[in-house]
Amino acid sequence: MVYCILFVVSFTGNLLIVWATSRDIRLRSTTNILIANMAVSDLLIPLFSVPKRMLYITYYDNIWLIDGDFGLALCKLAPYLQDVSLGVSIYSCVFIALDRFYAVVHPLRGGLSRRKLKYIIVGIWMFSLAMFSTYFFTFTLVKTGDSTKCIMDFTRIGVTTILHLRIYHFVMFALNVGIPLPIISFLYLRIVLKLRRTAVPGQAGNTSSVRERQNKNALKMSAVIVSLFFLSFVPIVIVISLSIFGKLDSLSPAAGKDLLFSVAFIGESSCCFNFFIYLVFTKVYRQNFKNLLSKCTCANPCSERIRTTSFALESVAPVTEQGQVNVIGITDLN
Repeated sequence: MVYCILFVVSFTGNLLIVWATSRDIRLRSTTNILIANMAVSDLLIPLFSVPKRMLYITYYDNIWLIDGDFGLALCKLAPYLQDVSLGVSIYSCVFIALDRFYAVVHPLRGGLSRRKLKYIIVGIWMFSLAMFSTYFFTFTLVKTGDSTKCIMDFTRIGVTTILHLRIYHFVMFALNVGIPLPIISFLYLRIVLKLRRTAVPGQAGNTSSVRERQNKNALKMSAVIVSLFFLSFVPIVIVISLSIFGKLDSLSPAAGKDLLFSVAFIGESSCCFNFFIYLVFTKVYRQNFKNLLSKCTCANPCSERIRTTSFALESVAPVTEQGQVNVIGITDLN
């Protein structure tokens, strides 16, 4: 039941984020576009990860219900796209922090332009697709009695000893946490120090003050998004690291599976957060979602009035508001 709610909220919320960003020019700042990129990647979680977890709940194991070539393809594709989604979110967070850094610390340098952003987003996806490409070799179907399981077999890529496994884990940890998280922390620390040193403008209504308020609001929103995203995956990083280094050997197999499942759920639930964060911090998002809800619930005369109002709002000069880890790629709960 909980995963059904997670599926509905995550899929609907992220779809609405992409819809609002695509239709409203006021939401097309670099930070908001990167946030929409996270929403696109988060759509993969309810589509591929949630059904796999629901199977685990039903059978309490990595039972795979589809055999044959199609079943093997899904066995490889589901965890692959799940972790690609998380990789895209991680590096989107890095560039969100970088965009806020330029906006606050070096506002005259121009920051991330729309043209650069296109290449950045393509690069994020290509890097994430390549980073987890080993999944096409490691994930496979095995027969155990009358059932079929989808498992991760590291020996298929030459990882045959515990030392090899730890090296693999270290590399994936570095790419997904060890490098991105310190960069993000450094950028936000510089932003906070800059804001503390900045003198408060004399008039609350002048252009400088308006821009400063927009930057601070966008900074708060992006900081909350990035913080919640990484905090959601800290538990699974810790648990899997402890497991690989033999610190959880005292747990029974059942307890180990339950622990991994619990921290995996915490990580996957992060794909639901952003929708609610946007509603809290961004007025333009609230306007779009309110208009959409009104169109869905009103009769024709009401819908016509909303369309007219929406046109009037869009005719006003826009005010641009400038503004998640399955870090080691372990989705198998064996």
